Amino acid sequence: MDRHKKFDELKQFAIDRRKKKITLTPEAEKNLTPSLDEMLAYFENNPSFWGTAKANYLKHSVKKMGAHQKTINGVLHNPWQQASKTEAVVIRDEVLPLLRHLIET
Repeated sequence: MDRHKKFDELKQFAIDRRKKKITLTPEAEKNLTPSLDEMLAYFENNPSFWGTAKANYLKHSVKKMGAHQKTINGVLHNPWQQASKTEAVVIRDEVLPLLRHLIET
């Protein structure tokens, strides 16, 4: 997001979203790193980020990544939860267009 010059906008989106639930100190706002959930919500709310040619295609990738979010979070944060090779490949294949756009563009 930094390369796309959208990190500050994403961060403000995350701050605004969190402020609806909790009170953030200025220090917490300064050090905030958007979560995967906040990033996916940002992408869903800002389809113009992808450009008109890719918006419809990548919105499906965002939804698929959101559907896998519980598994991704579980595997990342719980050393006892595993994903099979098949499940990992399915997730990779479904979110690859989204990741490619973010990395390569």
